[in-house]
Amino acid sequence: MSERFVVDFRIAAAERETLFTPHWRWPIPQSAYDDPLREFAEWAYTIPARLAHDEQLRIAYELVESDLLKDLAWIVGAWIDVSTARQQGLELVYGDDQRMYRMLDHDRFENYSPMGEARSVGELALWGRSRRAVHFAREKVNRLRSAFRGRSNMHSISANQLANEISGGRAKLIRLAYADLHAHRARSQDIHPDIPDLADTISAGLFDQLTGAGHHQSIRLRSYVRGVVLNYLTAGWQDRGFAPGFTPAASMTLFTGTGGAYLARVVCHSFQRHGATVVRTTHGGETVFFDDPLWASVELPFADTYVTYGVRAADRVEAVTERHKLLRKAGQQISVVAGGSQFHREILERASPNRPVKTVYVVSASFSGTLRAIPNIKIHDVVYYEWHRRLLEMVRSAGFTVVSKRHPKGRGPDMPVFADVVSDELLEARMSDIFDLADAYVMDIAGSAFMEAICTLKPVVLIEIPNRTMRPEARTLVAGSAAIVAASFDERNRVVIDREELHDGLEKPVDVDARLRLIQDYLLSPSADFGSLFV
Repeated sequence: MSERFVVDFRIAAAERETLFTPHWRWPIPQSAYDDPLREFAEWAYTIPARLAHDEQLRIAYELVESDLLKDLAWIVGAWIDVSTARQQGLELVYGDDQRMYRMLDHDRFENYSPMGEARSVGELALWGRSRRAVHFAREKVNRLRSAFRGRSNMHSISANQLANEISGGRAKLIRLAYADLHAHRARSQDIHPDIPDLADTISAGLFDQLTGAGHHQSIRLRSYVRGVVLNYLTAGWQDRGFAPGFTPAASMTLFTGTGGAYLARVVCHSFQRHGATVVRTTHGGETVFFDDPLWASVELPFADTYVTYGVRAADRVEAVTERHKLLRKAGQQISVVAGGSQFHREILERASPNRPVKTVYVVSASFSGTLRAIPNIKIHDVVYYEWHRRLLEMVRSAGFTVVSKRHPKGRGPDMPVFADVVSDELLEARMSDIFDLADAYVMDIAGSAFMEAICTLKPVVLIEIPNRTMRPEARTLVAGSAAIVAASFDERNRVVIDREELHDGLEKPVDVDARLRLIQDYLLSPSADFGSLFV
């Protein structure tokens, strides 16, 4: 009987008692996912420089670049699982709704990609998030509003917390759906003659990495991937002329959050094409501590000004921006400025440090299914699930009351999977719901929740899983005010740590002065010239 290779964390959770035996292993090293995709991402990063001779084709590529690279990463992540199962004679076990796995397993492909599914799900949730963010911003009397008084030509799309703080929640929300893009494309059927060749080049670059890693592709898979790339490039070419229901004027300013949202990316280009200004704002605040492979290609295109939280964060992004312009031969000028964060300031004002540590909240990452953030950000759901259960047990065995605070997004956020190893499992809760309840926090991924926890001035232990490590100077800085426990992968590709380091981290007093410096420099302190940039 073949060894079962379960790739759906929901199945793993249901079978945990029999699946996670003392001999359980994951058959794929994390580096087998990260290395080929990182090499491909680094190669693809310079494609705009190779298109410098044709500005319109370059724009078409940059419009779709973020979604294209994510989609290819998701396809490749699943393919490495399928390919490994075949090579090692494993029984691949996946969920009925995991369409990408089914297609790859049977080598039969449909007009489907993971990004298409993610878009349809995300669009349903978009309006609620936008309304909540605007409502929050309108309640605040933010000192930064003065920079925009009298500017009636403010618009926003995919605005995040910082964008709404800066605009005072008064920007006109642009409401669009992908159906609007499809209608535009129906009227714009032309295609650049070089797009098929560019699709071949991009596909070949990906196939070379996979073949070099020992994951050969069938003719059908190669044809499918090339078709995905071709569809993206064609869409980007046709979407260059899209307008958001009106023609932007040069006097207008567009505020937007992440550059990874495709509709926002297209609208940003429309504003820039007509001489208007695009202001993109950061989210989370932790990315400046890392060298995430896709960050620059997601966040920097189609932005005139990039706003971070604190001044030291702005310094880091400015350095990344200079490298971006050099490697991409980009004539685009991007100013970087710090706007501060009222959101994080309010968390700090509520802080109650120096409490005895009795109740520890262990904050999980989301489960992503096929839509895993790779390369070098997240590990496989099933590997993460097995590891995170052991982490909870380690904290409990150290004598603390343990509460699992689940990530409110992703797959199965309302599905209890840790209740048997903790005192309580909070589903779909926000960080703000636990600020007054937690004595300390343990996290195994640094994201927005990590930065919020830092602002509480309570002990924070970060488990640094080695697929995503901080830049050395950033690690030294963060380690001054939070405990960082280095993890590693063992011979069975499981995440492991030193239990004593975890316990010591929870017992370590917070250096409040160092913590406050970190918060001021990276979250709260705006640039001295912030307001003047928007006059």
